[in-house]
Amino acid sequence: MKRIYLFAVLTAIIFLPLLSHAQFTLVKNDQTFEIGGDIMAGYEYNFYPQATGNYHKDAFYLDEARLSLQGRINLQLEYYVRVDFGGLIEDFTDETFTTPGSEINFLKEAYIIYKTNIVNFKVGYQKTPFSFNSQCEEYADPFLQRPIVADDNITPRRDLGVTLFHFFPTSGITAFAGAYSGMGETVFSTDNPTGTPEYAARVEWAYPAKYQREFIDWRTSPVPVFECGIGGEHAFDGVTAGGGYNYLTVDGTKWVYGADASVFYKGFSLQVEADQMQATPIGSPQLLIGEGTVYSNFKAGGYIVELNYLCKPLKSVFAVRWDQYTPTNLAYGNYENTLSFAYNYNIKQNFLCLKIAYEDHFNQTYPAPNGTIWKDDDLRAIIQILFN
Repeated sequence: MKRIYLFAVLTAIIFLPLLSHAQFTLVKNDQTFEIGGDIMAGYEYNFYPQATGNYHKDAFYLDEARLSLQGRINLQLEYYVRVDFGGLIEDFTDETFTTPGSEINFLKEAYIIYKTNIVNFKVGYQKTPFSFNSQCEEYADPFLQRPIVADDNITPRRDLGVTLFHFFPTSGITAFAGAYSGMGETVFSTDNPTGTPEYAARVEWAYPAKYQREFIDWRTSPVPVFECGIGGEHAFDGVTAGGGYNYLTVDGTKWVYGADASVFYKGFSLQVEADQMQATPIGSPQLLIGEGTVYSNFKAGGYIVELNYLCKPLKSVFAVRWDQYTPTNLAYGNYENTLSFAYNYNIKQNFLCLKIAYEDHFNQTYPAPNGTIWKDDDLRAIIQILFN
């Protein structure tokens, strides 16, 4: 069985680049159907401290091999499906579909949008409207992995539910509000025992252009373009996610709120974001103990600052990012600082490019007796190709 899925992945790797040079939009009467996708594959080298021994996991890896299908009917009904062949092997290796609490890696999105003059309805498996980083695609970022605070630690990026949204053209504001299962990416393997939906809302504004979820100023904007947004989530789950500091689900009440802003000007772009979670767990005493004191709640969160520069004559993007994540406020010094550098050589903008990124994780540790290293420093290089 695994050979079949491996064959599917290899087939995608071979044929998806060929489609990038083909016409893949079909139009018939009032219907439009489009095919898109991306492949990101490369090599990762890890720098472990000598004291920990030789724990290198240096290897070639397939980051993404995604296929996107989308269509429109009468400009009123839209549908979208995205799958990742790179995550398919991981799903079946980890027995995702049979193990409670496991995240699904193959299916990325599957939803329907119904548009009206008053409000638009988005129903299905989708990204939750919370923050800039949580909604952006990895291929749009010059770096090759998300900051820790935005990488499925305090809130899931995807969930099954319904989103209502509306764009106000005169003000440039877009408002989102929705209700979801609360189980995030584990929704297909885990039920929410409380039966209480997770609620999320976001408001974003842009001037003088419409809001764009981009990291790079591809237009080299002649005038400053400003974007900002605020978001919040509330959940009452009956399951605590495993893995120590994983708060995707909490057996109790959870509030998450954040704000983000971006500026684009003449090839320069600056993004800042801050996210914070406050949880009041029940039935999970290990989350309530810190420094010998029992607490009724705890907090987690962090911030991100990213600066990018597009140099069109050199077909290059230069980027630097600083992010900090605190997994709990109950342990002194329990945080992670990461300084990252990236260089992208754009053979054809970001549709075909070489990306190189280095992450320097400062030597903070979990509050564990063995002084577990949070994460090793790493150097990554990948080739990225998009067709859409």
